[in-house]
Amino acid sequence: MNRLSLQLNRNAVVWWMQSATGVTQTTQFMVMPFMALYMSSHTHAAPSVVGLAVGTISLTSTVLSFLGGSLADRFGRKWVMALAMLVSTLAMLQFAAASSVWSFFVVSVLTGLSRALFGPASQAMLTDLTPPEGRSRVFGMNYWMNNIGAAVGPIIGGMIGSEAPKLTFYLAAGISAVYMAVIAICFPESRRPSREARDEVSLRDAIQILRTDYALIVFIVAGILTSIGYSQFDTTLPQFMQTLFGTHTASHDYSYIFAATGFEVVVLQFLVNRFSQRLEIGSVLLVSQAIYAMSFFGIGLSHTFIAFLAWSVILTLGEVMAAPRLAQYISMLADERMRGAYFGANSLSNLGFFVGPFMGGVLLHQLGAFSVFGVVALFALCAGPMYRLSHRMYVHRAKADARDGEKTALRI
Repeated sequence: MNRLSLQLNRNAVVWWMQSATGVTQTTQFMVMPFMALYMSSHTHAAPSVVGLAVGTISLTSTVLSFLGGSLADRFGRKWVMALAMLVSTLAMLQFAAASSVWSFFVVSVLTGLSRALFGPASQAMLTDLTPPEGRSRVFGMNYWMNNIGAAVGPIIGGMIGSEAPKLTFYLAAGISAVYMAVIAICFPESRRPSREARDEVSLRDAIQILRTDYALIVFIVAGILTSIGYSQFDTTLPQFMQTLFGTHTASHDYSYIFAATGFEVVVLQFLVNRFSQRLEIGSVLLVSQAIYAMSFFGIGLSHTFIAFLAWSVILTLGEVMAAPRLAQYISMLADERMRGAYFGANSLSNLGFFVGPFMGGVLLHQLGAFSVFGVVALFALCAGPMYRLSHRMYVHRAKADARDGEKTALRI
């Protein structure tokens, strides 16, 4: 059997990517949610240093995602995705050997590089293979599969990690290696540019186009404010719980909170997505930010496991509303020649996942948990109107482009 006969058709690639996302995310969530606690217990680093190490994942991803997206546009999606899985394999192997502060920073850089390569390329491939009317459903399914991993991964990681933590790292590395092989052998290239197409939009041209897309710029700024807030759920919340309950109880309780929110997405995703489809994207994002703000205030005032769980569930409802529509919106904004670059540029929103953990660590140490969650609640209240403004700018631009197209047609 030759290699070409092993390649999947377009529909099979979309569905295989969805199922593989569930498997790979399960292994990732077995490991990464516990990085802050694992690093703290193995190095006894200060909360701000732990936050900086975790945030370095997002900093690396943010800095390199535009380059990763541009590489996917110029040379195709497939091999960029395969390279990302190779880097992920190396990151998990390094995690198994990590025992010092610097080694955890190496893990963070490799993990961030893997995300910078894989995220824009995979989202561009899904957009390439899916007609516009089906993209909301496809991105919703992709988000749903991510959260199956979020629901199952922490429970498995908590059970295995307490007895044999390195086993989880080796398992995650093995899954990434298998995924890399499947991409390399079985995936077709969804967009294979000709030599002329590669030169059509240079990296400098792409940067210039993105700099003048003001709807995208406003959207990214709102995303930074949102990610600063949401990063507290991954870093400040478990450390806050650690100060209240102790390391062992905090690790146990946080794993169940994380899993519960993942199951919430699995149960509610399609119902909430069907309802939100009736609303314009700007309105959906405005409502989701209001839910974020309320939840952050509630978490900051909480002191029991039940309270943390309840407010986390409410917070996740806002995420369920917003997440599929965010990816759909970028696919609408993107120039067809630059889908990877647009998805990569959107990763600048992840700058908040670098700033947020460090900011949260400092505020938690100096002023307490309520100061952290009160500040990010205010950020959410600012981000909502900005998302809505971005969508209105896009709609205005689309109408103007349509009028220009009609005028051009009449002249012809």
